[in-house]
Amino acid sequence: MCSYQAAALIPHSSLPLGLGLLLLLARPDETERALFSEVLSNCDVVECILASFGANAPKAGRVSRLWLEAAQRVLARCRVVELEASTGGYWRTGDDDGLDASDAPERHGLQVNSNAGYVVATPTGLLLSDCNNGRILVLDPTGQPTRAIEGLCYPNDITCGFDSIYVLVNRGFDDVMRRISLSGEDRQLPSSPSGVGTLAVVGESLFVGVVETENVSIVLEYEAATASFVREFCRAPARRILKLVGLGETLLMLEKTMDENDKEAHVSTYSLATAPALWGRCVVPDHTFTIAAQNDRLFAGTARLPHERGALHVMLLDGTPLQRLEVHAAGGARDLCVAHGKLYCICEVDTSEEDLYFPELDSIYPELEEEDGVPEITQFGDEMHALCVYRFAGAQQHF
Repeated sequence: MCSYQAAALIPHSSLPLGLGLLLLLARPDETERALFSEVLSNCDVVECILASFGANAPKAGRVSRLWLEAAQRVLARCRVVELEASTGGYWRTGDDDGLDASDAPERHGLQVNSNAGYVVATPTGLLLSDCNNGRILVLDPTGQPTRAIEGLCYPNDITCGFDSIYVLVNRGFDDVMRRISLSGEDRQLPSSPSGVGTLAVVGESLFVGVVETENVSIVLEYEAATASFVREFCRAPARRILKLVGLGETLLMLEKTMDENDKEAHVSTYSLATAPALWGRCVVPDHTFTIAAQNDRLFAGTARLPHERGALHVMLLDGTPLQRLEVHAAGGARDLCVAHGKLYCICEVDTSEEDLYFPELDSIYPELEEEDGVPEITQFGDEMHALCVYRFAGAQQHF
C-alpha cells in the first residue's frame, strides 16, 4: 500500500492539517505504521474486529489493555440464552408405576419414553413425538402436556402447517410420512416416498429428506397445503440429511457424511426465493444431532457421549462461536425448537444413564475401556429431564 492509498483510508476531517501533510510526505512503511496504529487503537474498530472471533475473542485480548476490554465486551454480547427450566421425566406405556396408556398426560406432567425427541411449534404451543409410547403430545408454551394424539406407530420427526401434522411413522424397516389433522384424524396423502429421514414445512412448501441410495440423499419438495409433489429440490451425494430447518427464505440442512468414522457435520444454506442455490456451508461441532435457527443465530445440539455431557452450541450462521452450555439433562440434546420467545431442547431420558447406551456402542467408540462388552459410562447425575427451556438474554441482534 502506498502512502497516498494509506492516507486516503483515513478520514481527512479526523486529522490535523500538519499530520495529514506528514502522512502524505512520509515513506510508505511509516505511513502504514501510522495507519495501523490509528486503526488498532480505536475502541470501536477493535471491537468490530474481535466480533468476528465471537466467543474466541479473549484469545486476542493479550495484545493490550484496550484489546482485552474490547474482548470482554464482545464476550458479554455472546451470552445469547440462559436456562429457565428443566422438567419432565421417563415413562413407558405398560410400566407398573400406576400409569397406563389411558391416563390423561396433563394429570402427570411431561412424561416421555427415551426415544422421544422431535418437536415442532404450533401457534398455541408445541407438538412432541413420543416414539415408543406411540403418541404425539400437545404441549402448551411452558412445555406441559394438554392432551395426546394416540394410536401412532413409532412417530419420529414431525412438522406442522396448513392445519395438518406431517409425521414420520415406522412401517417395518422403513419410515414413511403420515398426514393427520391436529385432532388426530387421518388425511389423504397422495404419495409417500420410502427412506424418509426428516421433514419440515417452510413457507408454503413441505421439504422431505430421503436416503435415495446407499451413497445419495435427496430433498424433495411438496406443496404443503395439498401434499402434492413439486420437484426434487437438491441432492446430497455421500451425505445423510439429519435435520431440515426453515429460516425466512432459506432452508438449512444439517448434513453428515455417510462414513460412520467421520464425526464431522455441517449446515448448508439453500435459497428458496429463486432456484435452489447453495448460499453457504459452515461446520458445526462433532456429534451434532439437531439444529434450530433464529435471525442471525444458529443453535446446534450435540449428543450425550459416554464421557461427555450433551451441549447446546450457539453460533452465527457462518459458524462463528458465541456460546456453549452443557445440557442440564444428563441424556443430552435430541431436538431443538425456537418458538414463543423461547428455545426448547428435548433431551434423551431413561431410568438411568446406563440405559441410554447399548453394547453396540463399543464398535462406534473402540477407544473406550470395556467390561463384558459394555463401554464404561461416566456418571453425571440424576438430571434425567425430558425438556430444557431457555430464555433469550441480551439484544436480538448481537453482531
